[in-house]
Amino acid sequence: EGVIPAATETTADDSLDYVIGDLLADPAWHSKHSPAPELYQLIGFDLMTEDRIRVYLEIPYSRRTIGVDLAVADDETGEPRSTGWWASAKLNAILIPDEPTTLAAHQVPDAYDPNCDTVYDLTRWA
Repeated sequence: EGVIPAATETTADDSLDYVIGDLLADPAWHSKHSPAPELYQLIGFDLMTEDRIRVYLEIPYSRRTIGVDLAVADDETGEPRSTGWWASAKLNAILIPDEPTTLAAHQVPDAYDPNCDTVYDLTRWA
């Protein structure tokens, strides 16, 4: 028997780390904390529930801060998300400046969060 287990288990903490790590990219890359700095900068996050995180993104092209709720657990299995799920790719697809209605369709009406201008729920979309 080896020291390394044959299969590793992804925990809820791992899933949170994967999402935040993916949205931060490499901190040394262009001195920005984003894989797509022209679309967003991650400026904070809040674990809302054990399976939902709200990330706070500064959107440079609209000069505002938005809150985006993302699921950190798989919808079908309920298991924590693994490294195969890329939050940044999902955000890149929905934060297209030329198509603002894509993101607007996910706005949470009457949501109040003092940390952002608007809240969007992407827990089912992304």
